[in-house]
Amino acid sequence: MSYMPLRVLTIDLKHRDSPRLAEILTKWMWTRHMSFCIWIFLPTDASRLPISEISQDKRDTWGVWADFRTLCSNYPPQKLSVGLRICPDLADEFVEPRLYKRWHSEPLSSLCIETSIFTCYGKNNQCTLSPKAVILAEDVHI
Repeated sequence: MSYMPLRVLTIDLKHRDSPRLAEILTKWMWTRHMSFCIWIFLPTDASRLPISEISQDKRDTWGVWADFRTLCSNYPPQKLSVGLRICPDLADEFVEPRLYKRWHSEPLSSLCIETSIFTCYGKNNQCTLSPKAVILAEDVHI
C-alpha cells in the first residue's frame, strides 16, 4: 500500500464490541509499512451502537473508543485515531461539558457532521447547526 497516495483510511465502528476488527487492524499496523492513518469514526448518537439483547453494556461512546483503542494496542495517533460523527440526536455525554471534555485527551482527528443535522430557515434558506452541535464542535475540536 505504500505506493498509493492514501493519507487516511476511515472506518465507521458499527458495534460496541469489535474485537475481530481490532485484531485485523493491529495485525495490519504491526506487519505492514503504513504511510497513512486509520480514523475510526464513532457516532454521537448512542442508539447507533446497538447493545445486544443479552448484554448489559453501560459504556458510553468514549468508553467504547477507549476499549477499542486498547484492543488495538494503543497505537500512536499517527497510525490510529478517532473521529466523531455528529448526529441529529446527541447522547447525554455530548451535551454535558464535563463528559465531552474527556475527548480532549484522545487523538481526535476529525468531526463529520451529517447533513440531516442542518436546519434551513428564512426566505434565503440559510442553513445552520443546532446550538448544541455548534457548542460540541467548538469545544471538542480544539
